[in-house]
Amino acid sequence: MHTLKAPAAEPAPTASVARGDRPWDLLLAVAVALQAAALTAWPRVVTVDGPAHLASAWALLHSGDPTYGVYRVEFDPVPNLLTTLLLGALLTVLGPDSAERVLVLAYAVGLPLAMRYALRGVDPRAGWLAVAAVPFVGGYLLTYGFYNLCLALVGMLLVLGLALRQRSGWSVRAALLAAVLLALTWSAHLVPLLVAGLFVAVLAGGRALADGSVTRVAALRRHVLPPALIGLPVLALTLVFVVQSADSRGEPVRASSPLSLLGGLLTLGRPLVAWTLWEYAGSVLVALALIALAVLRGRDARRLPERTALAVTGLLLSLWYLASPDRYGPEYGFLNDRLSLFPPLMLILWAAAPPPTRRAARLALVGLLVGTAALIGLRLPTDLHFQRDVAEMLSVAPAVPRGSTLVALRLSRDEPVGPDARNRARDPLRHQAGRIAVLRDSVDVGHYQAVSPSFVVRFRDDVDPRRAIDPDLSGLVLVPPRVDLTRGPGVVLVVGRRSATPEDLSRPETTALLQQLESSYRLVTTSRRSELVEVWQRR
Repeated sequence: MHTLKAPAAEPAPTASVARGDRPWDLLLAVAVALQAAALTAWPRVVTVDGPAHLASAWALLHSGDPTYGVYRVEFDPVPNLLTTLLLGALLTVLGPDSAERVLVLAYAVGLPLAMRYALRGVDPRAGWLAVAAVPFVGGYLLTYGFYNLCLALVGMLLVLGLALRQRSGWSVRAALLAAVLLALTWSAHLVPLLVAGLFVAVLAGGRALADGSVTRVAALRRHVLPPALIGLPVLALTLVFVVQSADSRGEPVRASSPLSLLGGLLTLGRPLVAWTLWEYAGSVLVALALIALAVLRGRDARRLPERTALAVTGLLLSLWYLASPDRYGPEYGFLNDRLSLFPPLMLILWAAAPPPTRRAARLALVGLLVGTAALIGLRLPTDLHFQRDVAEMLSVAPAVPRGSTLVALRLSRDEPVGPDARNRARDPLRHQAGRIAVLRDSVDVGHYQAVSPSFVVRFRDDVDPRRAIDPDLSGLVLVPPRVDLTRGPGVVLVVGRRSATPEDLSRPETTALLQQLESSYRLVTTSRRSELVEVWQRR
């Protein structure tokens, strides 16, 4: 790559500026510690999809064991791989609860630090604003358990920070580091990778146009050619994945109106509200604080290629969010929720500036911190409620024979404490059978990742236990479920019978299910605290 230039010296903070950063770094450390404690100080991390990630990692580690013969490992070029590999490595030395806690803790610390690195790429004195990334750590997508997306956000911000520093052209070292970061981001999730690629492309074009020190051809060779070459490997991997997974995509489904999407973005309810409508009190405070900081910064901002690229990318991402369908079939969902993260993150980067001296800016920062604290506090009752219910469900694990197959059938959903926000599928009991499967060296028939082409550990077609009870893969997720236990697993966990409504209990599918249990299974035990879970074993 002879076209690469040695980068010019980056503007570095003076000693006095570095000393001035210390109080802000302390503030960031306190905010990160509070958010991390809110997520990981419990007996276990409770999310919707977290147990399914643990089940995938455990099945990968034990793919040669007879119990896990129903699985196959397909190391095709697929994203959504990084979490499985990291949890697999952690599970070799830690239990499942500790392994998941370490992963979430790494993200809780990594996202603000990656934002700090990116902010200092815009302005070396702007690291203080990384505190604005803290509320985005514990939002909707983490509590759902989208760990791959979360890890990819860290990689994306590191790529952005590296690209922002290459004002005079890319060095070989920077190019190689960017290629590694892009590959890691790709291995976690495609959407942050595409966002990183979009920003780097816009930034490269803007720098080439603004570089008046050389000819246009030389400017293209300096600013555009290196990132284009860097991106070729992940572009090739993406094309292979898109072609291989084409059959799993369905028709686009538009679930939200543009007006509701706009409201969710302006209030930051889409990315920040995890469980209840009460949390909008915190998300609106965070939104107002970010808008105020951006307005104050806009008065002083110079039109540099870096800031222009951030503004253009933020606008394009906002339009993408507003125009995107919610999903493309069952395999590609939550698109609007995922995309809602990126415009505010770009806004934070665009607002990069020295520490605030104006009173208005300091008040905005106070509003940001109060909003973050409100989000944590307003989630606390639901967090406590879900921790108790998950603990009760896991208390029946000793009744599950080792090496068995099991499935959890929900007759009611576990609801948050307060008015539910948006997606009623956010039930933290939904995949807890996966955690029990790890604890008991067993197989969770409801392991959704094992029937998806987007993951490397999948059920074998000839012995697929999920399709044996749910041929079209749509009945098990229902509440109450629609499944046939004729070829069912050895253990069935019935969840939420006591809290189910009389209407749900009287439905034909529920009646048929209970009759199958009575005829082919025997009740072994029931959880003690509230009789939330019944354990049935095949006769």
